[in-house]
Amino acid sequence: KKGIKNLQVFGDSELIINQVRGQHATKNDLLKSYKNKVWDLIEDFEAFNIVSIPKKKNEVADRLAVVGATFDVVDNLRREKTQPHIH
Repeated sequence: KKGIKNLQVFGDSELIINQVRGQHATKNDLLKSYKNKVWDLIEDFEAFNIVSIPKKKNEVADRLAVVGATFDVVDNLRREKTQPHIH
């Protein structure tokens, strides 16, 4: 939708990267659904490349992903409505 034609993805999990590439079997049902979604999305690009990087070079992105994954939007919206804001 954004007009992006070429996408390069970086990841620090060789297993996941190789599963996306189709080089390793994906046995876990949840991971299979994620992999299939990735494969569906890849079709929208003219070029797609997934590259492995060392975990040390991915620490900041990993921490951000952990925070994003644990952030409860609904709970935070509820608290905003019930707790006064201090400015």
